[in-house]
Amino acid sequence: MDASVTEGKPFFTYVAINAPHSPLLAPRKNVEKYYDRYRAGWESLRKQRFNRMKAMGLIDDRSVMSRRRRRIRHSLLC
Repeated sequence: MDASVTEGKPFFTYVAINAPHSPLLAPRKNVEKYYDRYRAGWESLRKQRFNRMKAMGLIDDRSVMSRRRRRIRHSLLC
């Protein structure tokens, strides 16, 4: 980097804040404590969270829960 300054050449750097790193999977003990919460299914949990936000006044009655994608393309996960 110092050489870039003295030679008058631009220096480029990039920090990928959301870049995954090892380990990519959470340890089993961290995952197991959430089994019961997700047992009813993701859609049920989504509805519960949405209704709780309404009850707390975080969103008003005009708010509508977004439709769930039936299929998530791989490119959205990368």
